[in-house]
Amino acid sequence: MRVTRLTFLFCLFISAVGSAQDAPAPRKAEAPHHPIVPVAIGGVDFLGTFDTGMDGAVYMTKATQARLTEQRLLTPVPGRGDILYNIAGVSLTPDVKATISRIRVFNETTPSAAPMGTPEPDIIQFGYAFLRQYKTVWDFSEPKIYLLNP
Repeated sequence: MRVTRLTFLFCLFISAVGSAQDAPAPRKAEAPHHPIVPVAIGGVDFLGTFDTGMDGAVYMTKATQARLTEQRLLTPVPGRGDILYNIAGVSLTPDVKATISRIRVFNETTPSAAPMGTPEPDIIQFGYAFLRQYKTVWDFSEPKIYLLNP
């Protein structure tokens, strides 16, 4: 079994893939147990948050949505219209890219922006649509998330 470990919040580290020097520095959230990590999608910088109580969502400007659609990174799920999208090229580090299926897209500020202290216009909330790809271990005492490939 190949195990890839992602550690978030104070250190983003990919075991056997890259070093902490290669990864951008995560940011501390206003809420202490909510990791916020830098993410890139199609050359656009996003903040990434994690929420196990939802499928996931992307909050972005209309300009960002148009850019990602033009790059064919953001595609509507067939038969679901503009409700659900697949999003490809989600980079947690330069070496790790993920595809997230069936995620909601909104052209507004995330409702958690004020409580989390994240006023940025482009935010991806990693929920079940992303986390289901991994076995996860949440270490709240060290504010870290481990994503294990099965």
